[in-house]
Amino acid sequence: MQAFQRKIQRKLKKSGVRNTELLEEMTDHYLTLLEQKLEQGQHLAKAKQEVLTEIEQHDYKDMNRQIFFIHYKNHLIMSTLSIILVGMLTFTNVSQPTPPPLANFFIYADPPSIWPIEATRASISSGFGQRKHPILKTFRHHNGIDFKAKLGTPILAPANGVVQETGEDNGHGKYIVIKHDDIYTTRYHHLSEIKVEKGQEIKQGSTIGLVGSTGRSTAPHLHYEVLENGKHVNPEKFLKP
Repeated sequence: MQAFQRKIQRKLKKSGVRNTELLEEMTDHYLTLLEQKLEQGQHLAKAKQEVLTEIEQHDYKDMNRQIFFIHYKNHLIMSTLSIILVGMLTFTNVSQPTPPPLANFFIYADPPSIWPIEATRASISSGFGQRKHPILKTFRHHNGIDFKAKLGTPILAPANGVVQETGEDNGHGKYIVIKHDDIYTTRYHHLSEIKVEKGQEIKQGSTIGLVGSTGRSTAPHLHYEVLENGKHVNPEKFLKP
């Protein structure tokens, strides 16, 4: 499966994918698509070929350009504010109060440090890293950690942020994506109920959803992911004892 994952990534790069986060997102999407085809009873070789053919039918260059302009716009705004602040500091009279430091102008959320559900480390049923998929019985990278919990257990926002996406699909079930700042993003899969909407601002500790077993799941649990600068990292390093 890892060899096919690398083949997917080569195909995506050939189709124009340049952004690291987009490459990871689309690779996961096409691996999920392959799993769905296998669950439907398709032969492995045929399913793989259909996935690769679908990648070839898409041109991701426009998507990369959109991502570039978003980053460029954010950079331009921050550069302009920095120039204004430097001007304020340069022309400030010594008798006037000193303007606040630059850090106070750009406030970022803390890392996602609180637990997404009320649990202990003993509640982690599957850790981050390579593992055997509980349903497909194939080895693949587990991008997050799984918490075993009762159906309907409240899921808490681990930091302030904005809901970037909510939805439902066959693999992830009902899911939520929260962007906390330019560094951290968190994801929550297999929910029974979503309590927030796209674009909604949320506070650390607020309830965003309920634990469920939707999508590709064998029992009620929360699949929780943390992305740092667009790359999956082990969420356990942020969890306080």
